[in-house]
Amino acid sequence: MRDRGDARYLRVSRELFLAAFGAHLGGFESWVTDRLVSLLEEDEVRAGEMLFSTGDAPEFLYFMREGRVRLLREGGRPRELDGRHVFGLVDGLLERSRRSTATAVTNLHLMKVRIDAWLELLDDSFELARASVLELASGVARLEETLAATQLPRGRVPTRAPVPAAPPVSGGHLNVIERLALLMEVPLLRGGGVQALSDLAVASQEVSFERGGPIFAPGIPRDRIYVVIEGEIEASRGGPDLVRVAASGEIVCGAAAFGEPARAWTARGTKAGRALTFRVDDWFDLMEEHFDMVRSALAALSATREALLLALEVGPATGP
Repeated sequence: MRDRGDARYLRVSRELFLAAFGAHLGGFESWVTDRLVSLLEEDEVRAGEMLFSTGDAPEFLYFMREGRVRLLREGGRPRELDGRHVFGLVDGLLERSRRSTATAVTNLHLMKVRIDAWLELLDDSFELARASVLELASGVARLEETLAATQLPRGRVPTRAPVPAAPPVSGGHLNVIERLALLMEVPLLRGGGVQALSDLAVASQEVSFERGGPIFAPGIPRDRIYVVIEGEIEASRGGPDLVRVAASGEIVCGAAAFGEPARAWTARGTKAGRALTFRVDDWFDLMEEHFDMVRSALAALSATREALLLALEVGPATGP
């Protein structure tokens, strides 16, 4: 009886930990909760101990509810995580060795999950995978707002990562192969696999826009994603005032194009051109069938988040 009681206690304590952390487990099927709770491992770490070091193979994703952890990248300034945080996943998503060393500043009671087990759970539960993508996209959008509002001139949102030159486009409408070539250069999509992106290319539509012409208005639910083929689209929003420019191969509004953050933005053409547009639901339908698309989105958003956090560490930009 004691073993059964101990098992019940462990389950309840882990569910309470996740609930306090902000995980809304009630929104998922019971088996997802059962599986996640079973995957959690508790870890007691004393102040001064390392959780992982630069060059290590990424093994765990960590949930910290309280306390402080210092992250130090080679050649960079230390960054401290204070209070509720999830960390340790980016390197695993990008399939690289650890880029930083994590050291406990205070004594910590952590929950951790093996990264491969976490990805398997996302593969098995599209509901959880979708929620993870949307939550990460919202977090990236908030970081972009913070950076633009506090450090950049005129609230301009920076390009998060170098965007490869888009493939040359023909003068007429793009055929399916040309659409596929364009989509394969979009960071959020490029890891999704040829079959999935081919299906997305077939489901997409090409639209033209004039200089000054409207693309979409604020306050209206957004159900489509726009990828610039040629020309330029400027998106803006108020409260805080932000401006973001998308050129060839970029998604208009970036991470803010998904979910509730998209409603605050308006967009217009600043240089006449064309865009490829597809329904958000079509993208998610393909994610459900092809887990590589989920992993591609999470990896790209995680890389963007990492770049934004580094930019916030550097401090305010100078110049006009």
